[in-house]
Amino acid sequence: MRARLAGCACARPLSFTLGDTKGHHVDSRSVVLLGLVVSLVLSSVLSVVILPPTRALLRRLCPLEDTVAFWTRFTVLMLFLGPLLVTLIFGVPYSELSSKLTATDLIVRVISAALVGSFLTLGGIGLRIGTLRQPVGGPLPPPKRTDDERIR
Repeated sequence: MRARLAGCACARPLSFTLGDTKGHHVDSRSVVLLGLVVSLVLSSVLSVVILPPTRALLRRLCPLEDTVAFWTRFTVLMLFLGPLLVTLIFGVPYSELSSKLTATDLIVRVISAALVGSFLTLGGIGLRIGTLRQPVGGPLPPPKRTDDERIR
């Protein structure tokens, strides 16, 4: 039985499996791919969680359905672009530094950058939505039709 476990990853010393990755480096393509995956998964989770209450808030604040649709799409776009840009710019090392970092260090760096990007993006969206005010006197009347629209 011991001979069968000798080649198994679970038979390795505990210090190796918990992060002693000395000599185990990751190539830059794998780090970029990891950054993309982590960023997209985090953004997807945030979108699913934050979008319904955001849409409800926008419906109360925005007088027209077009503005609700615009700000909803803007929010989703920023929830994906913000963490992705921060991860690719600051989380993925593009120099010889990546060859000196261990796999664990790179993973922590990528996940941290994605979380910081998400935090900054949510903060920016919150500040922008916080400046929206409900129109005084209720919703705006529907827009008037132009002469071109009446001809059709």
